[in-house]
Amino acid sequence: MTGELIGQVERLAEQAEQADGDDGIDTSSIDGVAAGRIADLGAARDCFWAGGLLEFADDAPRIHRLMHITDSVDVCIRYIPRLVCHHTNNHPPHPSTLTSPQHLLRHPTQLPNKTYLTNPLTYSLATMESSPLTMFKLLLPKLPFICKIALLHTLSLSENATKWDLRTELTIEIVRQMLGPTAKQQSITKQQWLTTKDPGVKGRVWVSKVKCEVPGEDDLRQILFKAIEDMGGENEGGCGKDMYTPPDAVPLEAEWNGYRGGVSENEPEPAGLSEKEKYENLMKEVQSRVTLLYFHGGAMYLLDPATYRPVTSKIAKATGGRVFSVRYRLSPQNPFPAALLDALTAYLSLLYPPPGTPHNPIPASEIIIGGDSAGGLLATALLQTILQIHRTNPSKTVKFNGKDVEIPIPAALALTSPWLDVTRSLPSIESLRKYDYLPPPSQTYHMNYPPCSAWPVDPPRADLYCEGSALCHPLVSPLAAKDWTSSPPIFFSLGQEMLRDEDAVLARRISFQGGKIVWREFEAMPHCFAMMLESLEASRLHFLELGAFCKIVVEKPLDVRASACLVTVKSLVMREVNVERLIELTDGEVSIMMREGRERLERRAYAIGRENKEVVDWLATLARPPYLTHFFVDLFYQYPLQSVAITKQNPSNHSSDDFIVFKDQANVVSQSELVFQSWNTPDTCPAATRLSERELNQVLGSATSALGHNLVQQRIDGVKIHIFPMPSILSR
Repeated sequence: MTGELIGQVERLAEQAEQADGDDGIDTSSIDGVAAGRIADLGAARDCFWAGGLLEFADDAPRIHRLMHITDSVDVCIRYIPRLVCHHTNNHPPHPSTLTSPQHLLRHPTQLPNKTYLTNPLTYSLATMESSPLTMFKLLLPKLPFICKIALLHTLSLSENATKWDLRTELTIEIVRQMLGPTAKQQSITKQQWLTTKDPGVKGRVWVSKVKCEVPGEDDLRQILFKAIEDMGGENEGGCGKDMYTPPDAVPLEAEWNGYRGGVSENEPEPAGLSEKEKYENLMKEVQSRVTLLYFHGGAMYLLDPATYRPVTSKIAKATGGRVFSVRYRLSPQNPFPAALLDALTAYLSLLYPPPGTPHNPIPASEIIIGGDSAGGLLATALLQTILQIHRTNPSKTVKFNGKDVEIPIPAALALTSPWLDVTRSLPSIESLRKYDYLPPPSQTYHMNYPPCSAWPVDPPRADLYCEGSALCHPLVSPLAAKDWTSSPPIFFSLGQEMLRDEDAVLARRISFQGGKIVWREFEAMPHCFAMMLESLEASRLHFLELGAFCKIVVEKPLDVRASACLVTVKSLVMREVNVERLIELTDGEVSIMMREGRERLERRAYAIGRENKEVVDWLATLARPPYLTHFFVDLFYQYPLQSVAITKQNPSNHSSDDFIVFKDQANVVSQSELVFQSWNTPDTCPAATRLSERELNQVLGSATSALGHNLVQQRIDGVKIHIFPMPSILSR
């Protein structure tokens, strides 16, 4: 079986090499069928790694080639350390030349720069692949769980049986289990690869891709950095340049999306059209002056405008307008404020089109800034940036593409389940989990992503999106912003979800300061329900309400009226509520909770970093020869140690003479979960008895069988290191 799988990969590599002459696979040039074949190999990765490396242990070129192939498609990215393989050089490099385990073990290979989408709904499905076979394999082990949920719902014994239909309950429960603490976690880069794949353009959507070059001047960056630093005082400790890395300006990529009527869901886009011609066709079907500047969701590190075409198409249909969907830079590779700079650039590019763009200047009175989840965070942060510029810059202007231009306030904001508090500290984040599928902080606090090239970073960072010290900055967590005067009308649509409290606090605060709030809270609905549960009448009502708001804001702005409603489940009766009484928490209590949340996340990051340092110091006393120390140091700085057991085993009597156990707040981890064993050669440890090849293979076989998971073997000049990544560790 293993040989057959490896043969498939090698044959596919040969096809790719014949096509582009590169060594290995360039995933950007692989067609969908080939990419699917590689993805299917992921289901057998344990067999590949447990048997493949040993089977070809004496074939160094072939192993290096296989490692290069599988790395380029990101098949084995979750292992610890990432892609540790058989080292074939009898003379390892000096530690001064090494920067990571990959450099020590083999030549580095580049992860694919172009990535693709598999599921277009929401970032909660980031760990799902979309092929029927993959879905079948995914759901088959869950069949008893599915039957149990169905039975409890049918007997009205489940917690939400009176509020959800069976389809809703099954969907949410399955996704909840997939994202929970018992699920096997995937690395950041693996999730990004899965959730940014472009499926192509088909169906009821027009797509015209746009790329705006970097402005010749640096004024826009500097005005953003000034706003960040001026608002640092609200962050209780400031946010100077030492608290964030100023991002470079990069070309802005986006898509114009519009509704395409009169075609089937699988109708391909017309062939042979230029991007300008596609835009012209899009504009022929536009029925209103609404332009929505849209930011997709994805927790600031997932998804893409290609992911959101089904969503933006519905928005375009509901509003009768067009959608400018922005490909903002993702974390953790591009932390705060890179995405915010992209958002500000996108807004000015609508107002003052750069050369080569197909649209004419769009007045601010016709631009609505929108987004869902993390996209809602970016939309509100962008509005707060614009308001800050108005507060501190009397001219309200900036030089953009050679001209002094004004930065006006947009017509409105349209927010769907916006994420406003990166610290995740308000009560509903735990108390309303019964209606949601997202894991609460009580679970995620003890979960770690498997290490990859993107995460963790060095030096350690408390959050994927930003430094720990910036978590409460108003442009990182807009909930922390106090001044919202002069805000345009803002539309909120959300469920009774975990983010409900932070949304309610901001809506009340803006209303107190004179802003017009249109609040639509859907009873017993989860996060971004309209994108996940498309068949529900509540989902259709969401798009109708959003579309009506956008049309009236642009076409009849004087007719906009503040309103707040709780939409009852199933019956969809809209009951009026007082927006200023949506929540009892005071602003002072909210600030305290956010500060405590920030401190909690910083403590966690510090604890992980401290444990890493302790392990590195301890291993440094064991490592022989010296270059082995560097390998250990890099390895442990990559892996966020929170609960790991480590053993140094004496090869002469197989007894443990050094033993360390790290534990988290929940429990002490058993010794078998992650074991590092090193056998030294007689030259480096004269009293040692080196294991024979037969004895070594017995150890490998029994460990693989007992642990039920992959075992990766690494040899460095006679020193054998065995790494056992257990599911309980990988799911943390």
